[in-house]
Amino acid sequence: MTQTLESPRLTRFLKAVENGEADAADALADELKASGGPLLDEQEDGSVLVTFVYIGQANTVHLNSQATADVDGRGPLMTRVPGTDVWYFSAPISDRRLSVTYHFQLDDRIAEMSAVEMMQLFREPPKVEAMMREAVLHSRPDPFNPDESIHKIEDLFEEEERCLLRTSVLSLPDVDRATWFGPPRLPGATLHTHTLRSEILGNERKVVVYLPPVPLPESGDHPVVVVQDGDGFLSDGFEHIFTNLIADGEVPPFVGVFIYNPTVMSRMEEMSCQPQYAAFCADELMPWLREKYGVTADPARTVVAGCSYGGLASVWLGYSRSDVFGRVLSMSGSLWWGKVGFFDNEGGPLEFGRDDEPQWLNRQFASAPRKPVRFWIDAGTLETNPLEDGVSLLSANRNLRSVLEAKGYEVRYHEFSGGHDNAGWRRSLPLGLRYLLGA
Repeated sequence: MTQTLESPRLTRFLKAVENGEADAADALADELKASGGPLLDEQEDGSVLVTFVYIGQANTVHLNSQATADVDGRGPLMTRVPGTDVWYFSAPISDRRLSVTYHFQLDDRIAEMSAVEMMQLFREPPKVEAMMREAVLHSRPDPFNPDESIHKIEDLFEEEERCLLRTSVLSLPDVDRATWFGPPRLPGATLHTHTLRSEILGNERKVVVYLPPVPLPESGDHPVVVVQDGDGFLSDGFEHIFTNLIADGEVPPFVGVFIYNPTVMSRMEEMSCQPQYAAFCADELMPWLREKYGVTADPARTVVAGCSYGGLASVWLGYSRSDVFGRVLSMSGSLWWGKVGFFDNEGGPLEFGRDDEPQWLNRQFASAPRKPVRFWIDAGTLETNPLEDGVSLLSANRNLRSVLEAKGYEVRYHEFSGGHDNAGWRRSLPLGLRYLLGA
């Protein structure tokens, strides 16, 4: 994406620099602070000109956001104002309801790689971990924007603070301000951390159990929501969505379960429609939860939820173990998965599929008898980057919707104005829970 327009406030700054005004950068910083991050300027056609600004020393600065990425997923290189440490990039955005994350990548070679090139690194797991560490170390949020999204990747660094990828959230003027994300509206919810050993998978992982701020019946049989990628959701405060839905009477009190991944690579291996992972969730995790926390054995009150690969895993659990998981909440699920050798990874540790076509799981639903499962499926309007064979994440999710509808499933499909990040999932998770568990 190239820069074609210029913010009036940025123009003032550029002229001030040209005129040698010593306080030009301070005045711009005041503008950014007042704006709460990027400068937003209304355009005659109804779009919003968004100007992202980073102030700091660097050799190169890339803007990382699906709102401004090119067709291959690369973020634009920001322009440095000569003689200053000010970098900027402007882009007109027509979707006034957009909410999406962004951050700045400083002197980072990874920022110049396409999405496909990054996925190809999975042929060599050590390179994947090195890439992720480098991305975290070179990433900066917008210091002028108070709305941050925090993603924790526990196994990358020994020091806990360095595991946090902090990004900023851009929300345009017409975004729906009503949300259940934010500080808890009732006190008293608790989190309980356990280490659970799996004999089926031959590993162990952290499992964090959420108990609501209101008493649960002593008789047990509690509704339960099982969430994949628990570390990524808890680090951003998603457990408060549970509390706020319960506080507002939108859903009955339930037990929440956040499943962690042992490693980055195990996530990719286990969640790719693996029968062993389904057996772990259904035959080890759920019986343990019933015994320790009194959760229900009723599939109609058992929700499995996740995003990205976690969305794929959630749909797979509904397909393969509908006897346990009768409600599925998939956010931006990686339903493109299915073709062996996807991203030229044939022969590597991850084959990304089962046969010679993408969308393997969608095709299983098309040919199998209907199962007793209700679905919430969503994806972001920005998730259109074409992968192999021209399939995008958005098109794959639309295809699953159509298959499920044709087979007679109960399914609610939702497209949110956003991308593959927590800014969109903050808003879609509560909508999905209301649909699947509504009081």
